[in-house]
Amino acid sequence: MKFFLVMLFLTSGLDMVSGLFFSGFFIKLEVLRVSLEYNLSGFSVLLVLLAMFLWCLCVLASWFTKYHFNYLQVILLLINFLLIQTFLVSDFLFFYIFFEALLLPLVVLIGVWGSRDRKVSAAYQLFLFTFFGSIFILLSLLVFYSHFGLVRDFHWMGVSLSSSRQIVFWFAFFIGVLVKVPMYPLHTWLPEAHVEAPTVGSVILAGIILKLGPYAVVRFLVNTFDWGSFVYSDKVQLFAAIVILLASLATCVQVDMKKIVAYSSIAHMNYALLGIFAFQPEGFLGMTILMLAHGIVSPALFLSIGFIYERYKTRLLVRYGGLFRKMPMLGSIQFIFILANMGFPGTFSFWGEFFTLMGSFFRNTLVCFVAGSGVLMSAVYSLMLYTSLFFNQVFNFYVDFGVKSWLSGIFVYNKLAFDINVRISNLKSLCESGVPFVYFMDFRESSYRYFGDLSHREFFLLMSNLILVILLGLFPGGLMILIDNFDLISLQLN
Repeated sequence: MKFFLVMLFLTSGLDMVSGLFFSGFFIKLEVLRVSLEYNLSGFSVLLVLLAMFLWCLCVLASWFTKYHFNYLQVILLLINFLLIQTFLVSDFLFFYIFFEALLLPLVVLIGVWGSRDRKVSAAYQLFLFTFFGSIFILLSLLVFYSHFGLVRDFHWMGVSLSSSRQIVFWFAFFIGVLVKVPMYPLHTWLPEAHVEAPTVGSVILAGIILKLGPYAVVRFLVNTFDWGSFVYSDKVQLFAAIVILLASLATCVQVDMKKIVAYSSIAHMNYALLGIFAFQPEGFLGMTILMLAHGIVSPALFLSIGFIYERYKTRLLVRYGGLFRKMPMLGSIQFIFILANMGFPGTFSFWGEFFTLMGSFFRNTLVCFVAGSGVLMSAVYSLMLYTSLFFNQVFNFYVDFGVKSWLSGIFVYNKLAFDINVRISNLKSLCESGVPFVYFMDFRESSYRYFGDLSHREFFLLMSNLILVILLGLFPGGLMILIDNFDLISLQLN
């Protein structure tokens, strides 16, 4: 918390002309001719503040964790430390080192504190997919060092590359960051990781880890390989628009609440790529706002889902309905986050999507219309999630029955959940199996009554995000001026 306040103080002293607060050499490795240099640029400081804010939320959200609480806090602190290093270093080699070092605590967080049996498999997928993309970056760094003897800074110390070499290096680095965005077809690890991760793991993944991909594109890829980025910008934009549409369609058919938010995150991060490769001021402004807005809204949705899961131990939408009657406070707060997730005017996310699509429209009208369909689909799956959770009637019933075990001479009690259509067809088979008694209980009436609304801690966590969403949505001018004065990118295209 102290460091978070110090970062706020440092931000007030940013040089608005250069967008750079300090630059210093801390470690020099003369053999490799590289140095660990920290540059707190305008783009970096926003993501550092977001990382610190989410770290505070994760500490409070995991406050009552009983399983190895101290080790969990160490993992969260290590992830936050590595994130800050990643956003502050200017040398690409050290960026790659910290970029890959984040894998280890993330794998431990999901594999140890995950919520289901497939948590180890999800941790392996996260590691293998990310490591696969990183191999291309590592090979490019080695080839670059062998040819030029220099792996230094994202401007490469003025080293010029030929067009053919730029294309090769550009594709290698683009595949490396493709996994972190993520884009099709290297996206399948994200929904699985979100479903198996604990609540704090989903908050970190959606809130800040997914920002590493667009950040690497802005800070290193576009600045270093400017010609290759400009040549393939139209193709990347079209690909991102198609991924937005496909991810939105996939979101509409999900039944797990976490997967709904996970697939929507894929669509939102591809909006960020759309804004970057538009190469328009509006696109860069929208990309920055969208990343910050998604870093606030998506963690709030995962926190809400986590609070519900702690009470009812299921994330399947078919198990819920009419929850607003029992948890009106959560339903009211969640409604604002649902509006923000669909980019409703007056919320912070609206400005990000608006300026991103505006920049894309100036560059490619067709791509803008394809990506704009994702905005309509976001309204569909967002409202579907909210209405199914808080207003729909429950069509599920619990069937409690006792089955006598003739071998042991005792009664074994089981509890099963059936869909209303399934239970009617299975009622006859249950009776014929010799079940002594069968009775039905409405899931809503029998279960919801035992759980109250948000606690003070949960209310504080959600309100912290809600205040930012509303204030920055209604009064975005100050932040827009701040972002506009930052030197987000040094690329100049004629």
